[in-house]
Amino acid sequence: MYEILHNAIRDFPKLEKYSLGVRIEKIVLDCLNACFLATALPPSLRKFEAVATASACFDTLKIFTRLAVKTKCLEEKIYLKLIPRFGTIGNMLGGWLKEAKKFSQVAEPNPKPKPNLTEPSQPQS
Repeated sequence: MYEILHNAIRDFPKLEKYSLGVRIEKIVLDCLNACFLATALPPSLRKFEAVATASACFDTLKIFTRLAVKTKCLEEKIYLKLIPRFGTIGNMLGGWLKEAKKFSQVAEPNPKPKPNLTEPSQPQS
């Protein structure tokens, strides 16, 4: 997917290449970075956060890619190549997010009891 987008961005009009194109490429790299980070982490809250970041980046990537098509920067035939890949990656991230969420739900420690402020405390002897 990165290779397809990278090559397509080279064909963007000059103005959009250095604005929308750079932004799309940065989002792809951020998403990959979050995925690599998540694979290196053991099941924990941090892993869940990394997978959630990857998922959010991927959702942003889909929006920016659609925007590139709407502004005629990205050819529709290239977008049609990306759609099945987006579906596959989205399903994989969704499953990974669901699995990471299970492991991240750590039981909270027992909270300390709150003192009763309505009754004066009795001195202990």
